[in-house]
Amino acid sequence: MKRFVSLLLFFFFIVALLYPRIEVKYFRKLENDSIATLLKQRKDLFSKHYSSILLESKLDRFVCYSDSTLLDRFPIDSQAYCLIVNPNTRILNFRFLKQNTELAFPLPIALERNASYEMSLEEVEQVAAKSLQSPNVTVHSQPEGATVYLNSKMVGVTPLSIYQQPGKYVWKLKLSGYLNESGMVTLSETELKQLTVHLKPNSATVLVNTTPEKGAQVFVDGKKTGKITPCTLEKLTVGSHLIEVRKFMYENESKKIKLSSGETQALMIEMNPDFADVTVNTQPHSSIYINDYFKSNGYWKGRLKPGTYKFQAFNDAVADSETVKLQPAQQLNLVLRPTNLKGALKVTSNPNQAIVKIDGKSVCQTPALLETMRVGKYHVELSILGYAPYSELVTVFPNKTTVLNAKLFNGRSVNVTSLPSGANIYIDGVYKGKTPFKGKMIYGGHTVRIEKAGVESERLVFLPPAGGETNFQFKVNQIFRNFTDTASNCTFDMVALRGGVFQMGSESGESAEKPVHTVSINSFYISTTEVTQELWVSVMGENPSTFIGSKRLPVENITWDRAQQFIIALNKLTGKKYRFPTEAEWEYAASTAPNGNTQTIWAGVNDDFSLSDYAWFDVNSRKKTHQVGTKLPNVNGLYDMSGNVSEWCSDWYDTYPNYPVYNPVGAIIGMYKVSRGGSWYRTARNCRVYFRDLNSPSSKSDNIGLRLVMSQ
Repeated sequence: MKRFVSLLLFFFFIVALLYPRIEVKYFRKLENDSIATLLKQRKDLFSKHYSSILLESKLDRFVCYSDSTLLDRFPIDSQAYCLIVNPNTRILNFRFLKQNTELAFPLPIALERNASYEMSLEEVEQVAAKSLQSPNVTVHSQPEGATVYLNSKMVGVTPLSIYQQPGKYVWKLKLSGYLNESGMVTLSETELKQLTVHLKPNSATVLVNTTPEKGAQVFVDGKKTGKITPCTLEKLTVGSHLIEVRKFMYENESKKIKLSSGETQALMIEMNPDFADVTVNTQPHSSIYINDYFKSNGYWKGRLKPGTYKFQAFNDAVADSETVKLQPAQQLNLVLRPTNLKGALKVTSNPNQAIVKIDGKSVCQTPALLETMRVGKYHVELSILGYAPYSELVTVFPNKTTVLNAKLFNGRSVNVTSLPSGANIYIDGVYKGKTPFKGKMIYGGHTVRIEKAGVESERLVFLPPAGGETNFQFKVNQIFRNFTDTASNCTFDMVALRGGVFQMGSESGESAEKPVHTVSINSFYISTTEVTQELWVSVMGENPSTFIGSKRLPVENITWDRAQQFIIALNKLTGKKYRFPTEAEWEYAASTAPNGNTQTIWAGVNDDFSLSDYAWFDVNSRKKTHQVGTKLPNVNGLYDMSGNVSEWCSDWYDTYPNYPVYNPVGAIIGMYKVSRGGSWYRTARNCRVYFRDLNSPSSKSDNIGLRLVMSQ
């Protein structure tokens, strides 16, 4: 019996030794990524790119896991599987249920994100004698973890101690980030060969600097490094690289370098200027303009891109100008000497005998010819008893006669009463006394507001030359003040803006901004900021914006039609009647002080030197939107009316009239909706309050959002 048991144990021992074992036939990167689409699907699920391994094997019933957690495994066909793994994976573990064995496979190369690899598993006959032999070769490396190959066959990872059949072998060690090392070794049955290999880094360092200026962005082989000169580029692979530097106002420059293992190479790149250095002086001290943009008074120094520029100097009505074509690296010292230029102004009116005031000073009566006037702009006012005053901004040009022909309008007596009486009455924003009120109003539309003890009533009245209503009664029953509203736990602020009369448009801007015309506006509420992504998501449940990262960023990438759907949904939540602003309301809110006496070129400011304090535009935006309310507000307490994102208005585009209008709403129908305010990628000129953008209501862009308005 004992003899039988011994024979049985010996039999099982021999069978175990001869049982087939499982090896990795090969592991390599796929140059043509045949399963990239699988990775893209996994990116959406796991929020970032992973690696994929195409596993080919005739074996079945096995389990696979890794030291960094296997994300997924799914079959492609009967002999292939796709493994989705973390790029940090260093070892793949397999458990074969049918063979009752395990395999730990150290990856011979480091995995890359969004890359694919292929490997093959196979059964090989295991020689019984091999397992009975003592190791005859040991391999050590500095650093450890290198993959060892004997005659091109992977045998393990250092440190390694194994037995191999006697004979000559070509050995090779591979480790990511280090140069491959190889050699020849002869193995025998009795002698233990010891291999110790010091691996050399497969990287180098480059010190990059630029002249004549530092601060250039550095690119390696077309990829941005995020570093600026002077800087150190570490762990660059051995071989050839293209180092490129880029800096505003300089031409892009590049140099090709060749790096050796462990080398530190210093690289100085000379950049060629793509600008001209310009200095402008004036004699006498004068205002300096370049291409019609104000720069400074008396002296200006700066850089300009190559091109043709018009330099002008103005001192009161004295002017001088010079046009210069600038070349790269040019040094220009320009002295402008304004001379006394003259022109003439002819003023007529209907009826005649109107008193003419120029810049607030009475000078004559119509008709009049004012000769030898200095060149420049003048504010001309005409007035005659019983007629509405007339005012216009006129420009006197050198050696020319400017003609101003004004038609003066008369008015009618009106009676204004209120319930209760004794209320303060304001006509076009001007205090007129208390009700009951009897006085004269000129023909046309007027904003009449009645106020008593913080409660008020307001409406637009129209006084025609004949017929129509002249007795107006108001009931004081409204409270008009700032308020905060809430939609789905998201709050936003509304400003109560008094109506009034202002001059809409610009004679010095684009053709669409002309002519300047008088506009009367009723009081209304307007949101202090552009609609934020937080408010949009709270109402619509989704975020269409291109720029994300903060709930206080303005919503953008929305069509006019989609914005209208948002307003309808918001009104259902709040019970109010929010809407788009009209063009006139938008320009009035952006440019005009509550008293109606002050208008600005940009929202809050009149010079482009200070514009960066009030607006995000191409100079300071870094090509993206910014959180609302982070710049200074205009005089009405409104933020980002210039820049950040352009804002949809309700109007279909139409040309401006050349006569006074009252609460204009644009064309009845059209092809384009208007947006206002410029944006993060627009120039300062396109962020002026007068500038009009035209867009199809079905179009969308990452620089167009909206602002809310509500009638009183």
